[in-house]
Amino acid sequence: MFGTLFGYELRENAKRVAQTLGILQVMCLVAFVAVAVDFPVFSGFSSSFALLVAPMMPVAVLLVLAQAYWKSMHGQMAYFTHLLPVRGRDLFWSKVLVALAYALVAIVLTLVNWGVLALLKAHKAELSVQEFWHRTAVIWDLPSWIVWFAVVAVVVQLVTIVLEVAAGMSLSARERWQKHGFGAAIVGFVILYLANQVVSFVAMAFFPLMMDVNTGELRFGFWVTDLVNALLADTDPQFVGIGAPVGAVLLAIGVAWWGVRSIECHTSVR
Repeated sequence: MFGTLFGYELRENAKRVAQTLGILQVMCLVAFVAVAVDFPVFSGFSSSFALLVAPMMPVAVLLVLAQAYWKSMHGQMAYFTHLLPVRGRDLFWSKVLVALAYALVAIVLTLVNWGVLALLKAHKAELSVQEFWHRTAVIWDLPSWIVWFAVVAVVVQLVTIVLEVAAGMSLSARERWQKHGFGAAIVGFVILYLANQVVSFVAMAFFPLMMDVNTGELRFGFWVTDLVNALLADTDPQFVGIGAPVGAVLLAIGVAWWGVRSIECHTSVR
């Protein structure tokens, strides 16, 4: 049954996602043409425009799917959805996994657009792709572990956002808050944002691993100790904690569990 739900969600949202990505892709293509033709005024602007529009693709897709989640779970389609002979957790996870799948497609498309832009800029500068990449890589001369950590952190952030937004909407749809409509969900998002900031700071402070800001090397220890010492000495901290993704994952797991429980035990569609 879960596979059936997952397939239905993919088909149901495919048209909206395709339209959203199509509009943004057309905007990128127009910018690419301006860069390739090398218009005196618009070339530089178009390059920056494409660079900014491309990463909006996963954001736009997630906004479209968030609207669909609210409509099907707690809006005008909620009666039909909750009449299905399936558990609330199956509904929740099928929608979450579909959102992650489409977000992954949008991220891949973002990277492809950035790659095309890099090729155009390399051609414009009369450089080979290898030379252009070498010059770009020099600018981002970071240890490889930091690059991989950043990639993992982005993936973790994506997953936690999807989980928390879906769970937050379901939590806000309880009977006691339902009269406020989507306004309750907005308040919930604000609370979740503040909770994320607190949990991330605590995780950074007390996760037993930190990074030297000057050398990029890892060291075992608690960042809170270095932070307190720096504050007492009125200097800048020499280290920064890297436990924020761990805290984000733990919070997302807790919120997702709470959201699923709310769907199964406290959902009201009146």
